[in-house]
Amino acid sequence: MLKHKKNVAAGITWSLISCFFSGVMVNMVKHVSVDIDSAQIIFLRNIFAFLIFIPIVLYYGVDKFKTQKLKLHALRSVTGLISMLIFFYSISKMNISVVTAISFTAPLFTAIFAIYFFKDKLNIHQTFALFVGFIGVMIVVQPGGEAFNPLSLLVLVCTVFWALSGIVIKKLSETDTPLAITFYMTIFMIFFSAPLAFIDWATPSLDNYIWVFGIALSSNLLQYSLAKSLTYADFSVVLPFDFTRLIFSAGIAYLLFGEEMDINAALGSVIILSAAFYAALNERRKIRRLTAISSMAKGL
Repeated sequence: MLKHKKNVAAGITWSLISCFFSGVMVNMVKHVSVDIDSAQIIFLRNIFAFLIFIPIVLYYGVDKFKTQKLKLHALRSVTGLISMLIFFYSISKMNISVVTAISFTAPLFTAIFAIYFFKDKLNIHQTFALFVGFIGVMIVVQPGGEAFNPLSLLVLVCTVFWALSGIVIKKLSETDTPLAITFYMTIFMIFFSAPLAFIDWATPSLDNYIWVFGIALSSNLLQYSLAKSLTYADFSVVLPFDFTRLIFSAGIAYLLFGEEMDINAALGSVIILSAAFYAALNERRKIRRLTAISSMAKGL
């Protein structure tokens, strides 16, 4: 098992870097999706990402990329591919701030899945957090209102697979390096996305190839930074800073497309992230209490 020294400042810094590249990536996707469909973008993104990895592998050597968990890497790639397909499609059709706001529900779904995968019990704090998070989602989605977009429900499905992917990443980070996690995701996604991409292949222009290369580079950097942040700090520590994804994404969208931030998305994001942070903070306190009790028992 890999041992990582906890460093809160480093964890937060890597989290902010990840959020910045997330904002860059989604806006590149929105631009290029006018000419290329989501499956083809993902396939080309992974081809370029693999090419970017070649000098990295040669520099660090194969030891950095060794793994005993190929099946877990494959599972992480499947869940990641499904979420990425939905996410890219949603970005091409919806306001970026709305899509980003709904994506903040991923930690809440993670808490639900932890009940099944890790046999966790849903306590009153987590129940309260899920309820508050649900209110935040309703503010963003506005079901029944004139501004309701049915695609919002599709983004929620995306976050379910995102949450599953996050659980697998956390498990992989116990033994594999962030570089290895990102590398194997890239390899598996090339093979998994190829059939979908070639169903309706449209040869991209040189300009589009350049944009997709930018997507690949920013996506690799965000995946690496995300994995890196979780090796330095607990999830509850970096979670509040995830809100900067909305700031970066909406800010760049305004500069590039003149797309204004949705006020309901901003308000809903604050509520959803507050709920997720409350749940994560309570979980951290519970772990500390259990650790303290265990230490006391050993001293008896």
